[in-house]
Order: sequence, then C-alpha cells, then structure tokens
Amino acid sequence: MSLKHNVAANFISQAVVVLMTFALVPLYIRTLGLEAYGLIGLFVALQAWLTVIDLGLSHTLTLEMARYSAGSTRPSDVRGLLGAVQWLYGGIGLTVALLIWVTAPYFAEHWFQASGLTTAVVLTSLQLLGLNLVLRWAAQIFRAAIQGLQRQVWLATFTVAATALRTVGTVWLLVWGGGGVVAFFVWQLAVTALELAWLVARLHRWMPPRDAAAQAGAHAPAGPTLAPLRRVWRFAGAVLVTNLCAAFMTQMDKLILSRALPLQEFGTYSFAFTLGTAVAVFTTPIFQAIGPRLTVDIASGDESRLIATYRKASQTMAVIVLPLGAVMICHAHAIIFAWSGDALLAERSAALAAVFVAAYTLNSLVHVPAALALSHGWSGWAMISNLLACVLVVPAVFIGLAYLGAIGAALANLGLNVLYFVVAVWFLHRRYLVGQWRTWFFRDSLLPMALAFALGGATMLMADEAWGRVTTAGFIVVVWAAIATAVALSLPFPRRMLALSLARAAVLLGLRPARQP
Repeated sequence: MSLKHNVAANFISQAVVVLMTFALVPLYIRTLGLEAYGLIGLFVALQAWLTVIDLGLSHTLTLEMARYSAGSTRPSDVRGLLGAVQWLYGGIGLTVALLIWVTAPYFAEHWFQASGLTTAVVLTSLQLLGLNLVLRWAAQIFRAAIQGLQRQVWLATFTVAATALRTVGTVWLLVWGGGGVVAFFVWQLAVTALELAWLVARLHRWMPPRDAAAQAGAHAPAGPTLAPLRRVWRFAGAVLVTNLCAAFMTQMDKLILSRALPLQEFGTYSFAFTLGTAVAVFTTPIFQAIGPRLTVDIASGDESRLIATYRKASQTMAVIVLPLGAVMICHAHAIIFAWSGDALLAERSAALAAVFVAAYTLNSLVHVPAALALSHGWSGWAMISNLLACVLVVPAVFIGLAYLGAIGAALANLGLNVLYFVVAVWFLHRRYLVGQWRTWFFRDSLLPMALAFALGGATMLMADEAWGRVTTAGFIVVVWAAIATAVALSLPFPRRMLALSLARAAVLLGLRPARQP
C-alpha cells in the first residue's frame, strides 16, 4: 500500500475518532460532572504511563514487521519475536492489573479530594479503569505489528468501527440508560476486550505460517522463549527509556496536580489538556504511516528518495497541524464556548488550552524527525533528548505551580517542547540527512508557522463575542479552511496535491474533460 493511501486512511480514521471522542466531552461534563471527568482525565494520563512498561517492544515490532514486509527479515524471525513479545506482555499485564486492583482502595480514600463522589464509586472506577488500561496496553503491540505490515487501511477502518461502537454505547448509557461513571468504565472495558480479541485474530491470519517460517530459517522453539528479543534488545531498551522519559515529562504535571488540586479543578485542567492536545492527535496518522515507509527507503539505500519522503511528510504535517494550532490558540475561548455551551468553563480553561495547543503544535512538528531517527534504529536520539528534559520537568512544574498556578505547570510543558523543536532536531540532522535541518526548520516549519499565526491573529479582529454557538462554530471552520489553504499553497508538496485534487474534482463535476491515456 502506498504512503499516500496509508496517510489518507490513517488521517481519515483519526479525524473520525477524534470527532467522536471530543463530541462526548461536553456530555461527560454535563452528565457526570467535573469530578468524574477528572477520573477520566486520570485514565488518559495513566495510559501514557503504561507506555513505559511497553519496554519499547511496540516500536520494535513495527520496525521489524516493516523490515519483513521489505524482505529484510526472515519469517521465522518475526514469528519468534511476536511470540516472545506476547509471552512477555501477558506476564507484565497480569502483574499490573493485580497491582492496580490492590492499591486502588488507598488512592480512592487518601489521594483524591472528592466531594461529589463517594469513596466506593471512586474505588470501583479505579479498579475498572485499571483493567481497561491493561487491555488497551496489550492491544497496542498487535496494532504496532499490523502497522509494520502496512495493513494500515484495514487498521484505520477497524479503529473507526471500534470507536463508533464505544461512542454509541456511551451515549446510550449516559443519556437514556441513566448510567454513571461506573457504568461508563464497565462499557469501556467490554469494548476494549472485544477490540483486543479481534486484533489478535486478524494479526495471526497475516503472519507467515509456521511451516513457511521454519523453511525460511531456524526451526521455532517448542515452548515460550525470550531468545528472539536478544536480537533487538538494544533498540527496545533505548525506546523503553525514551517512553519512560516521555511519560514522565508529559504526565508528571497530572500526577502532581491530581494531588495538589481539588478533583473538580483537576477536571478543568484535564479538560483544557484534552482540548489542547487535540492538535497532536492528528499527527498520529502521519507518524504511523511514515515510519515503515522511511524504513523501506533507508533499506533501499536511495538517499534522494529518502529526502523526498521526509520532506513530503514534514510538509504534510505542517499543513495538518499549523492551521489547526493557529485557530485553536487565537480563538480558544470561542471554540470552547461553541463546543460545550458553557461560558464559565470557557473562561476558566481557555488560557490553559491555548498553552497546551502551542506545546503540542511544536511537539507534532517534531514527530517526522522522530520517525526518521527510529527508522534508522537510532532510538538513542529521543532517549537522550528526553533524559535531558526529565531533569528540567519536575522543578519547572513545581515552580510554575507555585508562582502561576495551574497555567504555570502548562507553561513548563510548552518550554520543553520549544527545546525539542529548536535544539533536538538540529542535533538529529548532524547525523542523518545532514544539511537538511535548515530546510526542515525554516522552509517546512517556521515559515508556514509564521503565515498561519499571522492569519489567525488577524481573524481575532473579526470575531464578535455576541455571536451564538452556531455562528461562532461556522466562523471558526471558515477561518481554519482559509488558513489551511494558505499554508498548503506556501509549501511545494501540499500545493501539488491541492492542484491535483482540484483537477480531479473538476473532471468529476464535468467542468473539464478527462485526460486521455
């Protein structure tokens, strides 16, 4: 499957998932309350922490499966690696589930400052939350393997279907079923279990048969073994440290604030974080698609093709992220009000959300260089960058919290992402694609960024606070479309894609004749 089709499928699925997920947030707050939404925010934060005990294996699986699809890895090797990872994941998952279940009573009674939820409700929610986390964590290795096999169109379709099932059930429970936060977590757990079972069955259909794997290489061992991990342990270990640091940097503020703030205020902070990171959600399709493609280009030894793929991905990322980031920063209050209908919530969370959007806009732009490093097998780049940032994050969060409150903790996140954007990518290009840093930084990132925020700032003068929710939402969509078009026209690859799309649309509408073969 081509890079274009993979990116399109991933982007469409991610867009649908994001729309369904974000559409439910006002419903959560209205039916469950900010305290219960604080627990949902904690659920999101703990998901990031669980990536730490992934041990770098999901990234390793994606890389090895991509190499197998390119003919660079034997079938016996990928079967052995997948079997070892499943065996290891099973043991770790059972341990984590037991740990969460046992410690939940302490956290329900002593950690959270809840006034509207009983201790029993918080306890049950935490236990269900923990089981859900473990199953979602287990599913990521099968998703990673399917991505590496470049079955990304199927995976995108499956993700949309699973999210639709989860969304429909949640709406029914909260609106017509009279369910509370416990019912919410029960339904999430049921859908996650079904999702995991389907992913396992589908992946094993696409794996090379055991007899074919045995003919292509060494015979498979009779029982479970971790021996296949020895071949990739350096890469996986470096990714483990990277994931640990990434979770530490991006989620430490949530753990600190979940203890320092009342649960209702933490719910407001979680709401702002959810909205702010929406811009980063749209980076996932490109990151998922570009990794295997860069790996194939590197294996081919064709550097010109590698540079072309890298620049196309960087420019595509800019077109997706920068217009959205500019609109969300310049019109944060209007977006929150149009989205939730709650003027007080918009007033409390707009500034926080704008800071998070700025942070994750920069973070998103760094995803393509990160994919380049991982595709080369240089997981040490992200590991070193994250280790250095970890030294700064805790004191930065505490200082920001002490002097500026919750928004100070958010500003600490922004500062770290500025360092990534300015310094870490420069360091990467001293080793790979030498000479391409200026092109990436100025032409593919900074110039379209300046254009997007200049246009976004100008449209702030046109907005009217007296507008209703529908008019405001329409204005935001028009502004986003205008900025996205301007950014696309400023970059070579998106400009060509836009012209091609318009030409095809003209043919379909009968405005111009089809080109003869």
